[in-house]
Amino acid sequence: MKFLNTNPKRQFREYKNFWAYGYSNYTDLEVIGFIENGIDFIPKGQFAYVYIKDKKYFFMCDHLCTTNLYYNQDSVTSSFDQIRKVRENNTLDTVWHSQIELLKTHTVGPFTPYESIKRVEPDHYVTEVGSYMYHDSMNTPTVEPDYQLLKTYVSNFANRITESDPVVAFSGGKDSYLVAEVLRKYNKNPRLVKVHSENVRNMVDIKACEEFTKHGWNIEKYEIEGRKKYITNQFNHDFWRDGTFNVKQEAVRGKGTRAYSGELSAHTPKDQLLFSYITNIHKPNVEDIIKFWVSVNSSFLKERMMRGFDKEYSGEGYDYLLEYWTKKWNRLEGEDKIYRLFLQEHGSYRLWCESQDNKNTWFNMYADSDIFHQWLSYPQKYKIKKEHLKELALQIGGTDISWKYKSIGMSINK
Repeated sequence: MKFLNTNPKRQFREYKNFWAYGYSNYTDLEVIGFIENGIDFIPKGQFAYVYIKDKKYFFMCDHLCTTNLYYNQDSVTSSFDQIRKVRENNTLDTVWHSQIELLKTHTVGPFTPYESIKRVEPDHYVTEVGSYMYHDSMNTPTVEPDYQLLKTYVSNFANRITESDPVVAFSGGKDSYLVAEVLRKYNKNPRLVKVHSENVRNMVDIKACEEFTKHGWNIEKYEIEGRKKYITNQFNHDFWRDGTFNVKQEAVRGKGTRAYSGELSAHTPKDQLLFSYITNIHKPNVEDIIKFWVSVNSSFLKERMMRGFDKEYSGEGYDYLLEYWTKKWNRLEGEDKIYRLFLQEHGSYRLWCESQDNKNTWFNMYADSDIFHQWLSYPQKYKIKKEHLKELALQIGGTDISWKYKSIGMSINK
């Protein structure tokens, strides 16, 4: 087994038999000691660890796989694009392909498009013996918001920003605004870049940015005609699928040592209000909820989502999804567990492109384990319309400009 440390924008720190990326509450030497002495440990942060010695190996990823690890019988790497090229004529994995037909954008479990290549799952480590969960990040007790503690966590994150030229993929929306505000308040002087096009379907983000500009914010425009020419196989067909990342990738390219985005932010499933709606109609069982999630991933139209809620699904991909999320449902505690059931997998998907980018180095504030788990623990009522983000912004002396406008995402025609 060998480690392929091939992504120039995600280079692991290297020791004799050990490679590390990111940070945790343990030093690299402590982690090596735990692994070599067979001591269980629960790191917290944003990290990936690889240990290889003779025929023994140990691969570990954090709660969201902010840095992914893929492996076959010979190699392990953080780059899926790299490992799929190592061996010709890979046999297709039918479970993965069946899942992607249902979820459209991502999959769950250790599967990849090829049987010979596996993925380390969130909160898991893999050895030559098997794959094991070392922590259950989604089982977090519900607590009332503590914004003083949250400000401490945000400050700790800001202190990890050592470069003098951070760049933010800025839309004017709530998520990227708070990232930019944090960097500004902690004197990181971020460069703000907004993807701009004449072919937008609405003017919401443009109006928000105009208001920020009136308040003295310097926002650069990255002009594009449409998104189509930016869509490549790497981020849209080869593994998980994202039709907007390539534009952001080019917008921030070469503009800073590390790039920051609003990905993940509120950590809530798509259309959380509709989740509340169906929960109020009746108390759905877990299979109802899973059917609904599959439908949500297939369409943003409420009418089609509700039809999908009553649809019958079948096949090995659906069977795996049903088994996977039913086990998770039975593990989770608390009345709001419906909001946490799909969160980890969807969050990992939203960060996947950043982890695979070989043109930019990304660093995500919302994926920091302390910040992530603090917001995860808040009752759902504070997350509706991302009010908890607004409260933090105001607590650090920010503004509510972004909350005057609807959340719409990148509304640029292809």
